[in-house]
Amino acid sequence: MDCYSLELINSKINEIVVQKNQYISDKEDKSAHGIGISSIRDIVEKYEGTLDISYDDTSFKVVILIGG
Repeated sequence: MDCYSLELINSKINEIVVQKNQYISDKEDKSAHGIGISSIRDIVEKYEGTLDISYDDTSFKVVILIGG
């Protein structure tokens, strides 16, 4: 069976805010931000994959595995 993986690493300068397992956007226009990770989480669950999110002082990392 095929397995698909995706790893994204982005630099960051702001603090990461997590409330009730949701990542909160710190952008001024909140109506246009803050739905990306929850959408990704829904898709990964639909295809029975895994989603790993981690961060440190300088970067934000998302690893997605689907299949296998």
